[in-house]
Amino acid sequence: MTKNQIGNLFVETQKGAIPVYSNSFPDRSGKDKFGFGFVITSDKDNGSYKRKPRSFWRAGLWNTYYWVDPKSGISAVLLMQVLPIYEQHCQETLNKFEELIYRNLNNN
Repeated sequence: MTKNQIGNLFVETQKGAIPVYSNSFPDRSGKDKFGFGFVITSDKDNGSYKRKPRSFWRAGLWNTYYWVDPKSGISAVLLMQVLPIYEQHCQETLNKFEELIYRNLNNN
C-alpha cells in the first residue's frame, strides 16, 4: 500500500468539485506518487525541514492530516475542523507544524 503504483506519473492538481467543501488539491501536485492506500512523498523538493522520501500520508475532508515517516521513525497527526479542505490558513498551519517537528528532530 505504500509503494509507488503509478509508475512515472505524478499526482496532479485536482479542482475541488464543490468549492464549499474542497479547494484544489493536493499541495505537492507534480511531486508525489500514489500507492494503493496513501500518497507517497517523492524526493523532489522536500527541503531540510520536511518529511523524508517514501513517507506516506493522507488528508481528510475537514483538514485532518497524518503522515508516517519510516526513515525518521515518526508519525504525526494534525486535526483541524475547518472547511474547505486545503483552506489556505490550514495549509500554512500544516506546513509550520511539519517544519517545527523536523527542525526539532534535526537539533537532537
